[in-house]
Amino acid sequence: MWSWNSFTCWLTVVHSNVSMKGFMDFSASVFVGRNVNFKNMACLISHLLFTDAITWDVLSEVHLNENETTSSGRIYIKTIFLELAQMMGLPKQYEKICDPTLQHAFEGLFPRDNPAVIRFAINFFTLIGLGGLTVNLLNRRDSKRNQFGIYKMLTRLRPATNRLTANAYTSTIATSEPARPKMLTKVPGPRTNELKKQMEKHSSIVSVRCFVDFEKCYGNYLIDADGNQMLDIFTMISSLPLGYNHPDLVAATKTPEFITAAVSRPALGSYPRIDWGKHLENSLTAIAPKGLTANQTMLCGSSSNENAIKTAFIWYQTQKRGGAPPDEEHNRTSMLQIPPGSPQLSVMGFHGGLHGRTLALLSVTHSKPIHKVDMPVLDYPIGDYPRYKYPLEENKEYNDKQDRDCLADVEEKIEIWKKKGNDVAAVIVEPIQSEGGDHYGSPAFFQGLRNITKKHGIVFIVDEVQTGGGTTGEWWAHTHWNLDSPPDIVSFSKKLITGGYYYAEHLRIKEPQRIYNTWCGDPTKVLLLEAAVKAIKRDGLIEKNREVGKVFQTELKQLQSDFPDLLSRARGISTFAAVDLPTMALRDKLIAEATNNGLHCGGCGEKSLRFRPSLVYEKKHVDLTFELLRKTLKSL
Repeated sequence: MWSWNSFTCWLTVVHSNVSMKGFMDFSASVFVGRNVNFKNMACLISHLLFTDAITWDVLSEVHLNENETTSSGRIYIKTIFLELAQMMGLPKQYEKICDPTLQHAFEGLFPRDNPAVIRFAINFFTLIGLGGLTVNLLNRRDSKRNQFGIYKMLTRLRPATNRLTANAYTSTIATSEPARPKMLTKVPGPRTNELKKQMEKHSSIVSVRCFVDFEKCYGNYLIDADGNQMLDIFTMISSLPLGYNHPDLVAATKTPEFITAAVSRPALGSYPRIDWGKHLENSLTAIAPKGLTANQTMLCGSSSNENAIKTAFIWYQTQKRGGAPPDEEHNRTSMLQIPPGSPQLSVMGFHGGLHGRTLALLSVTHSKPIHKVDMPVLDYPIGDYPRYKYPLEENKEYNDKQDRDCLADVEEKIEIWKKKGNDVAAVIVEPIQSEGGDHYGSPAFFQGLRNITKKHGIVFIVDEVQTGGGTTGEWWAHTHWNLDSPPDIVSFSKKLITGGYYYAEHLRIKEPQRIYNTWCGDPTKVLLLEAAVKAIKRDGLIEKNREVGKVFQTELKQLQSDFPDLLSRARGISTFAAVDLPTMALRDKLIAEATNNGLHCGGCGEKSLRFRPSLVYEKKHVDLTFELLRKTLKSL
């Protein structure tokens, strides 16, 4: 029996025949259960095969069947072939297996004559994600089933090729994080600049920071086109709940439901899948905010908020009609764009808020001029949103006055717009004004806002596109407010993977096609969300986020204390956080230099650095984040 130490000593023996005999003996010992050091050996064998340091004859002692193959033998085979798939790619691996000069080496793994053993091999390689290696076995099996198998083999040829390609893709996706960041070039690097030139021929590149090699990304690490490995605390603008290429989400894409939903995409408003209700129940309904069970899926945050506002308008006008649907006069005048069919109604947004960049939503978006300049807007009121001083505990009197003044401003503007004949039908607000600069409101402010909307019969919309998904330590950030009554609508997207909104039962619309478009969302995104929800609950990731968040907040405050001339207003809930720099230019310089040090991050508002890690962000990532920030701040 071989031990790992004795094998490494033996490896120094130069004579190749002795070496091959040693490998073969080791393989044989695994398959009778005598060797427990098989994983390391399997990895080594795969590397030596890839570099042609040994011949493929080493596999001739390996047998894959139900009777001879022990559990350790299966792991041994799995490890070798998965490692080879990573190194050489599945198509080249398949070519090697089909090489007529090597069939003696693969006979025990890819049998030709025994139907039961063929079936076992097909099932084994399919289960480990390498079903593409069994194309010949599938064709051989089919030919055994049908003496006129030529026709059947030809009709299977195209699907078999597709199986090979699909498995080649999944077998080359990264399955582990790098130990730490590794930077090969500045960002953007030469490869990204080359790709920019290529892309510019077809599309705009003015917002492109870098091109990403998504197959190599995993967990909390982004790998760009130049091979730079960066710890990512920005996560595709806060939209990856479980980081990159989480295995549960990758596995979800291999199911028949996902494939048919992607290939034959349903128009969900009219032709939902037969399993659509079940998937909604297992995803969106399973994490619904308190008091809200009904939901409507949409494509993105903008379409979610746009249709949430439409829902509010429809309800508001329906109340004016005593609960009746639109009559003939309403329908006729709507086509002329005059009242009563096209009423004068408005929605209140807030200074610093962002709810989308579609034309209508720009009338409630007030975060950055670049979003709004040159665009016509509707006559909608803009409310004041609190601007607190930090630390909160040292500025309570000032901050409490901010709450009172802002609530008074909201109520005053509701009255002003009503007198103008332009009723405020809805108020839309973010729990944290994320794009606008991570501005927070207190539970008292939001309870006051809820009281005002109830008093005036106004729909209260909470925009959780940025904040929903768990990184504030709760599925929904508005949970922290402890409202007496829930919001009327909660919109979502980003970390929820799909877009959409929850709504109270009294807002349910009875007429068809009023909230409608061709797709009404994307079922593949809901299937991914279902897998994500299951993983988050199974692994207790929101509970873990709270614990990691405590460490994060402590480190953020300490960092501010250590660099008082550069950092101020450290703030956040759990890992959803931000800190300010003196100027926008210095903030942007920090982001650029931190990225080049291996910490991929982003800004918000005028001069804030924002933190948006995923739910798989752990204490070791917190430690590395602040190590890289300290290094960067020292260089500014």
